[in-house]
Amino acid sequence: PVALSVLPAPAPGRCPSPPALSYADRSPQREFLVGSTVTYFCRNGYTMIPEVSPTITCLKNFTWSSIPTLCQVVQCPNPAISHGQEINVKDAQYTFGRQAAFQCDPGYVLWGSQRAQCGSDGTWSPPIPFCDKVCDPPPQITSGQHTGSRSGVFPYGYEVKYSCATGLSLIGDESIYCTSTDGENLVWSGPAPECRVVRCPRPDVKHGRMAPPRHTFPYGVSVRFSCDEGFVLHGDAETWCAADSTWQPPLPSCVPGGSGTASGCSTARCCLLPRTREIINSGWEVAFVMLGARAQGGFCSVP
Repeated sequence: PVALSVLPAPAPGRCPSPPALSYADRSPQREFLVGSTVTYFCRNGYTMIPEVSPTITCLKNFTWSSIPTLCQVVQCPNPAISHGQEINVKDAQYTFGRQAAFQCDPGYVLWGSQRAQCGSDGTWSPPIPFCDKVCDPPPQITSGQHTGSRSGVFPYGYEVKYSCATGLSLIGDESIYCTSTDGENLVWSGPAPECRVVRCPRPDVKHGRMAPPRHTFPYGVSVRFSCDEGFVLHGDAETWCAADSTWQPPLPSCVPGGSGTASGCSTARCCLLPRTREIINSGWEVAFVMLGARAQGGFCSVP
């Protein structure tokens, strides 16, 4: 459309000022003699229509040559998004200045800006968002909590960690993460842990010593044992308090038959020979020997 304005009367031998267009500006001449030309330029948000000349000419009868529609409004592509849709749609024309708002389907979260505007270059700004799958909120646990998410969104790979109220033990994996088992749906990597009061009985080993010294033995605590002089450790030197309030592996025992622990090796993997020196047929003198297997109690035979 051409927007006409009241123009002053032309001077003799000249054309009047060229028509003003709502969508275009013209070159800045002030004199419009017969044969002179004026060129129009599309304003921001409009583009020149192909194969249409933007130039008009002052004719011999002191009028301007006809002015076709020179410019068309910029169009942006349809902002459709997968697993979501545009909301508050008023019309289907996505022209310069048009705004669009988006939301995702249930089970999906919007990444990017919720709103975008069609720009003068035919692109949306900011870029069109996309919808991605997320995990459901992680399970809550009694007498405990998880780290959660500030946004309340749990995308693929997101990890949450659990903790218990004071005095309770966390039974199970401390953390779970959002993953996929079928390449399509998102699930948590495992069940949530639980908070329970778990205590193990005091691990008394006759003729043995415990380290470090403790008075209470909650879930997960580990202790190590060594034997008094004249006794040898039978079993594992280290054990820990399990979720069922038992010591795992079972507590060791100290059996008669030695004078202490061989220096520099684990009691669970050393076999102590009598302090009395024995002469082997070859003439070698030995006090103790390291074995590859755990000692089963008593003295060991020398290979």
